[in-house]
Amino acid sequence: MRDWKSLIANYLQGNPLIAKYFQAEEEEEPMDSEESTESAADEAADAQNLVVPYSMQPGDGIRLQVAYQAEQALVGPDRQLIGYSVFTRNGQHQSVVEYDVVELRKALQRLGTDLFIPASLVPLCSEDGYLNIPTIFHGGPDAEATLATTVQALRNLMVALCYQQRDKVCAFTLSWNEAGRQASISVLGHVTDLRAWLGQAGNLPIVRAEFVRWLERQKRHLDGLPRTRANYPLVEKVVKPDGVLYLKRQPVHQFSPAEAAAGQARGLAMDATWQPKKVQCNTCGSDYWQCPHSTVLDAGVGTTVIGAELVGQFWNDRPA
Repeated sequence: MRDWKSLIANYLQGNPLIAKYFQAEEEEEPMDSEESTESAADEAADAQNLVVPYSMQPGDGIRLQVAYQAEQALVGPDRQLIGYSVFTRNGQHQSVVEYDVVELRKALQRLGTDLFIPASLVPLCSEDGYLNIPTIFHGGPDAEATLATTVQALRNLMVALCYQQRDKVCAFTLSWNEAGRQASISVLGHVTDLRAWLGQAGNLPIVRAEFVRWLERQKRHLDGLPRTRANYPLVEKVVKPDGVLYLKRQPVHQFSPAEAAAGQARGLAMDATWQPKKVQCNTCGSDYWQCPHSTVLDAGVGTTVIGAELVGQFWNDRPA
């Protein structure tokens, strides 16, 4: 237990869930003066800290977040999307998912398997270079093999995004049951760094002791990388109470005219989130959500949006 606490404390510094997990009071540690000065300089220089607090660049490394919750008692497919966002419009709550999650499903289908996405989730499109892939739960008689295939699909997706030179930041969360609890690991980074990390990370073990050793290896690997912007993005800006790393877009209306002017002066733009009525594949003419083609994994594939409804506007520092 002492080694486990040490690993968590050293590897996930700044995680607000650590003290709660170990049923201890959260302590404030003194900040190194040099790091404090660097952090203050970063915040002063980057408008993203205000309106795009989750912005990352190639070379910023990746962020890992580990969490444990009550065991999932799910039936159905061995690999299913259980995370989602809730959007309120006209007093009505909608469970939504980002449209580009379909690219991971297509990557899995290329490997002979699938990702179950509940039909109740409404796909939304955002015109930016960010992607949230909600929690994907892995169960069944061989959950570790199911998880390994998902990791391989993520590798293939990141390689394809880099091949197309997409300037994209991605967050994804993978979960499974182990020893009476649901374990999850959430990952955040630019696709360039995610490709490099996934290339060396190997498969995720689901047995706790092996998972701890795997985390230790990842810590050694990440500690050996060149140091760029320390502690950026700030943990409290990207972590949800359940331990999931999530890129929360900031609605334009939340900011004052002065803040809006400051953001625009530094090159930030206001972009849109919208709900498509249909996205048609230009290769086969069918619904892109269901067809086998991919704008990421294939060359020369495009789409046409047929009808859309504006959902909202948000701040963006990297147009799609």
